[in-house]
Amino acid sequence: EKWFRFAADLGDSSSAWKVAEMHMRSEDLVKSNDVLIEYLTKAADGGLPYAQITLGRAYAIGALVPRDLDRARRLYADAAAFGDRAGAIRNTLFLQAEAKTDPNRAPAYRAALTDLVGRDGAPGWAYAILSDTVLAEKGRWAGEAEAIALLEKASAEGDLDASKRLTPIRFRTATTPAAFYKVVDEVIE
Repeated sequence: EKWFRFAADLGDSSSAWKVAEMHMRSEDLVKSNDVLIEYLTKAADGGLPYAQITLGRAYAIGALVPRDLDRARRLYADAAAFGDRAGAIRNTLFLQAEAKTDPNRAPAYRAALTDLVGRDGAPGWAYAILSDTVLAEKGRWAGEAEAIALLEKASAEGDLDASKRLTPIRFRTATTPAAFYKVVDEVIE
């Protein structure tokens, strides 16, 4: 721990993360929350997305540090901008929670959600939520084709809720017995 602290004090972000990690998890040393926050901050300032997410979570909930939503927002945005999948997910979920209480945050949330589904390996729930946003913005009929495409991507990623939401749409558009039974087979599966 002393060597990692020494390297971190010389500017090595990875070593700062190691010190923070030791103070979060180790059973072999006397833990210090002050040391944890100091080195976690150094790691986050050094651009490590996993440190930014961890520190952002601390600021978002006010654990070990005073609650600071602006700081949490910046840390999550930095982790997402780095290209980190976990950072993009955490940023999106954080903005989703904010948009529920502050409508002014809705555009930032929409942008983060759009960014998330534009990445490789986006989670299925993100497509499903974006489909809801499309329908809310464009209306049921004008946005349905785009929403269906998003729900199909979500379903392909294994999101069962998206599959369930697609079922009535597919039944509505089934014009032949074969198409109808295909939907029934998908529901049974």
